[in-house]
Amino acid sequence: VETRSGEVSSLVSEKQVTELPLNGRNYAQLVLMVPGVSPTNNDFRTRGTGLDSFVGASVNGNGSNQNLWTVDGVNNMDVGSNHTLLVYPSIDSIQEFRVERNSFSAEFGQAQGAVINLITKGGTNQLHGTGFEFLRNDVLNASDFFLNSAGQPKAALRYNNFGFNFNGPIKKNRAFFFWSEEWRRERRGLVRSARVPTAAEKLGDFSGFLTDPLPHDPATCRPDPVDPTATICDPFPGNRIPANRLSPVGLVLLRVYSDPNNPGDPRGQNWIAAPKAPIDTRQDLIRGNVNITNKADLMIRWINEDWVRGTQLGGDSGFPTVDSDWAQLSKSLAVQLTSSLSSSAVNAFQFSRSGNDISITTDPAGKAINDELATKFSTVFPHPQGSPFPTLFAADGYASLLHGAPWSNKEDLFIWKDDFSHVVGAHDFRVGGLFSHNIKNEDTIFGFLLYRFCGTSTRTGNAIADTLLKDLPLGCYFESDHQEKVLARWHDLEFYGNDTWKVQPRVTLTLGLRWSRYGQPYSANDRITNFIPRLYDGADPSSALVQAGTRGFNRALAKNYDKGFQPRVGLAWDIFGDGKTALRAGAGRYLSRTRIGSMLGLGNNPPWTQTVDAGWGGSSSSLDDSPNFRSLDTINPGLKNALATTTSFNAISEDFRPPESWQWNLTISREVMKNTVVEVSYIGNHALHIERPLEWNEVVPSARLAVAQAIRANDPSATGLINAGRRLPGVASIAMTESTGDSSYHALQIWANRRFSDRLAFQAAYTWSHAITNVPLAAFNNGATDPFNYSLDHGDADLDRRQMFVANAVYVLPSIKKWGAVASQILGGWQLNGIVSLLGGTPIDVYSGANTAGLADSSRNIGQRPNLILGVPVYLHNAGDSLQYLNPAAFSLPEVGRFGSLGRGSIRGPGSKNFDFSVVKNWRMYDRYSLQFRAEMFNAFNHSNFNGIDAGLSLDNVARDENFGKPLNPNFGRITATRGPREIQFGLKFNF
Repeated sequence: VETRSGEVSSLVSEKQVTELPLNGRNYAQLVLMVPGVSPTNNDFRTRGTGLDSFVGASVNGNGSNQNLWTVDGVNNMDVGSNHTLLVYPSIDSIQEFRVERNSFSAEFGQAQGAVINLITKGGTNQLHGTGFEFLRNDVLNASDFFLNSAGQPKAALRYNNFGFNFNGPIKKNRAFFFWSEEWRRERRGLVRSARVPTAAEKLGDFSGFLTDPLPHDPATCRPDPVDPTATICDPFPGNRIPANRLSPVGLVLLRVYSDPNNPGDPRGQNWIAAPKAPIDTRQDLIRGNVNITNKADLMIRWINEDWVRGTQLGGDSGFPTVDSDWAQLSKSLAVQLTSSLSSSAVNAFQFSRSGNDISITTDPAGKAINDELATKFSTVFPHPQGSPFPTLFAADGYASLLHGAPWSNKEDLFIWKDDFSHVVGAHDFRVGGLFSHNIKNEDTIFGFLLYRFCGTSTRTGNAIADTLLKDLPLGCYFESDHQEKVLARWHDLEFYGNDTWKVQPRVTLTLGLRWSRYGQPYSANDRITNFIPRLYDGADPSSALVQAGTRGFNRALAKNYDKGFQPRVGLAWDIFGDGKTALRAGAGRYLSRTRIGSMLGLGNNPPWTQTVDAGWGGSSSSLDDSPNFRSLDTINPGLKNALATTTSFNAISEDFRPPESWQWNLTISREVMKNTVVEVSYIGNHALHIERPLEWNEVVPSARLAVAQAIRANDPSATGLINAGRRLPGVASIAMTESTGDSSYHALQIWANRRFSDRLAFQAAYTWSHAITNVPLAAFNNGATDPFNYSLDHGDADLDRRQMFVANAVYVLPSIKKWGAVASQILGGWQLNGIVSLLGGTPIDVYSGANTAGLADSSRNIGQRPNLILGVPVYLHNAGDSLQYLNPAAFSLPEVGRFGSLGRGSIRGPGSKNFDFSVVKNWRMYDRYSLQFRAEMFNAFNHSNFNGIDAGLSLDNVARDENFGKPLNPNFGRITATRGPREIQFGLKFNF
């Protein structure tokens, strides 16, 4: 029982780390074992390593990217997103795993969520080692739910995870080493599904199209003689677009789609496949410990990890026709000198360096199509060879076509820190400081954002026909002249003091204060520009553009926050003085560093980057058929000049500041039996200044009704009304990043922990909680439905799970020694391990896809929500069609000029149930050798955990359309993905 501190923390022991069936042998999964940890979706990706793993988990209601992951105290995060890790130390190299969850002392900083630290093993005076191999094969696996439903073969899998470690003395009692090598060779079929056109439709032949909408010829459209407010159009002859009217670019672009292969779902996800993804990883870890003197110890630890994935991870359509290759090389160095200055004073100084180098390139198999498209598609600006094909953001539920390559990133974090502790009587004083110099050179945009256009179905009534028809104006178009690379630099400076004071033999008080200054990132070459709205002169948009270090602004173009004082207090009361029952409480203020990616957009402003924006939030809209628009095949020569007067900008608030959290807890702990402790806690926090990206230059409320009416009437005047009605007329989109979000969290948490004894160790965590916010906590790409009214988005957080239960156990069966040596070898040495996870569902936000409120409708805002029809069932999952989760009839188009009545976070997605088990046989050979065989099952009962639901209605918002008010997305409300099926793994480990 903890009787010295008011903090709430959880320890996972070495025994559990090495024995539990961790899927992919990834240590990040261990964070899910403790209370209050909510993965952002039902697919917390910890099966892989490198960029194939995703550690977006909310701890006690804080943002999923507000945790600090460290290895031996070294920052282990890609700080661009704060969602991926740099290195994944081998499971057999881990000594300890600890999660500081709430009210931790002033020693810890840079996290408003949790501090998650891993300690690596060191060497000893005896030579020890381990060799291992783990194997998987699809022959042993269950079939994926969707592949099985579509009659497709099981996804391929060949998986080998092998390696070794040695540790021992270099010089007895003086110097020691630990060396680990681990490799992964994975060839896995990754299930992908989408709505795609047929082979005939990709050539303009819709004669076999069995369901509406059939395409019509926009050249034949005319007023309906019966109803002059409506329009009637004729179909193409034979429902085929004539060959001479087909777009050459459109024909090539649609070849990126794979052909349908799922006839059972002709209007939904009619393509499903599991193309094989090759993933290779090598990790080297070496650690040395030297007792320089009796009072000074030196530790040096180096990790190098090389991860390569020969297929897309994100930013691609998912079709094998054009794919990306991803690679990451990561490193982590720690040098620590610990000095005993006296019997009661210790000083620890540490230098660390960590970072990564990421690159995304076009897979050779897709190079031909990509290059052909790049050749045929005319661009406003010249682009180098190898640039991606034009991105199609598709309509009507079809998969968008995009290609992420090329892209690159390089991160280096240099940190110097010192911690001094001194025990004086009843006081344990600790003081310390930290300074860091940090580098991140990153492309500001992925390849698919270089030039992109909106797919529509408004001209022909069919999204594929719109793409194929030659010389048809694009719905919208955006192009950037190049991919700017921002050379981000920043410095952190922190100091702390902490006193753990034993006020009485049974009462301990902790008082601490930490001060943090997280310097705003700047660019080493000063190629960033911020748009400052208050400087706009009303005529020239460039009047509000400020370059780094000019006009009285600093190089970061945002103020540094110097008031980072963080008081901490904790109380622990050993109620009966026997160390078995404790009442503890704690509270404090906690700051964390915002992801560095929030400032990258400043490199995309003039004069460093030139753009053309036609309808993407700039000078035109999807309703405008003016000659300023281009088609897929041709460009209006005056396009660039015509749009130069209304450029879009990126901005960061001048007062942008670090997010913070005020935390508190009240905990009672009791040792209920030997080596078994149960904790019951009330946990709370209130977070402020959460990052909020949004469209700042939105249409003001007083001008929205006219815009909404023009949009519903399909009136081209909507474009002018939008631009005239913006907060700053004469300026187009302003993608602003603010720190204006807030959230709250309250929870009952129960934690039972039994240390390994009498052949058994177990942990069980139960959480009953509620997280509320007005900004997404699991993502950072949009932040407000209406930037004039944040209360519209006040509701259940996107990562809110009302109930969670997770348990794990390691149980060694009794020995059979009395039956003799042979029977003991056969029947003895058996061990059972398991992890059980039962999680409630997270909220689903349903979007109407219709601009009924009269906004500029920028993609940088949260989508508008529909009306919720009272009395109509929302959920259909148990009503016949097992894949139709949401009922389209439960939602309707809002009235013109209005937002929908559906509240944010008011609809819940499915929860998840997962059981991972392992059966282990240990053989002891002589005194120093042992052999272990492991049979492990992940998702042992093959439960289908659904985690993908299409929440976009795409309601028709044109009053004269025959489908007015109806959803145009046939996939709406349907389940589109699951977590993986059951997989079986065999492993063999040799220890000495």
